[in-house]
Parts: sequence; structure tokens; C-alpha cells
Amino acid sequence: MLDLERRTEGLSIFELPVLSLLYAPVRRLIDGGMARGVGSDAARARTLTVYGDVRTVTAALGLAGTGTITVVLLDRSGIVLAQERGAFDEAAAGRIEGALSE
Repeated sequence: MLDLERRTEGLSIFELPVLSLLYAPVRRLIDGGMARGVGSDAARARTLTVYGDVRTVTAALGLAGTGTITVVLLDRSGIVLAQERGAFDEAAAGRIEGALSE
């Protein structure tokens, strides 16, 4: 994915772990632990933890639960251009890249 970001002008890739708002009181502890768990400065810079209603997010993405990693390609106005669920492989990357060129 990051190679695609390097090759595509204007494309930014972010990782958004979504945690229940119930965890907000211990946010500093969680964020600190997650930051230590993310290996590189570049990865930390693109990781934005969201504290909110997890069910709202999973429902909007059409997910049955939180056990599935999802890659979502959005345009600048928030319109979903492509979505890939589960293990991200070369075929999934190709579909995302194809949606970028449309």
C-alpha cells in the first residue's frame, strides 16, 4: 500500500484503529501503548486512533464485527471509491489501484 502512496500524487494512507468511547478515559495509556507497538515513525505518523461508536463504523462499512481489517479508498469528499476486506494481497492492491485510475 505504501508503495502505491509513493507512486500516486495526492494519495494519503492512514491506519484508523477504532476503539469504543468507553476507553476514552484511559486514552493516554492506550495511545502510548499503541505508539510503542507501532514500529516506525512513519507508521506512527499515519496511525490515527478513533474513539467512538464502533458499531456505527462497522455498520457503515458493512462489517459483521471488528475482526476484519478493511481498506477503504475515499475521495476528498468522503465518497467510497473502493473497499477491500480481509488479508490485503496483490489482487486487492490491484483493485484499489484500478479504482484510483477511474
